[in-house]
Amino acid sequence: EWFTVYEHYRRLHCVVSDLIMGNEYFFRVFSENMCGLSEKPFNSKNSAVIQKTGIVYKPPNYKDHEFGEAPKFTHPLSNRSVIAGYNATLSCALRGSPKVGTCRVT
Repeated sequence: EWFTVYEHYRRLHCVVSDLIMGNEYFFRVFSENMCGLSEKPFNSKNSAVIQKTGIVYKPPNYKDHEFGEAPKFTHPLSNRSVIAGYNATLSCALRGSPKVGTCRVT
């Protein structure tokens, strides 16, 4: 389907705006003088493709993990006195690779 971009345009060059990204366009030009319109148009040899601006995913850089580290305490347990029959909460911090999954309290 053809759409008219300019009518009665007198210059030798033009800029076509409002083209849609991702579409392909062909152009044809008719010439006109006082005797009338040309019988055949001049057709563009190649199409004009308006490229979409692509978003390129750049993944973040991660440090390589060393998987040979045994678990160790980074914050040791504190000495506590507990009264029989009451609850006690013990907390500590561990680090290791792979991540420490369970702790054993004895």
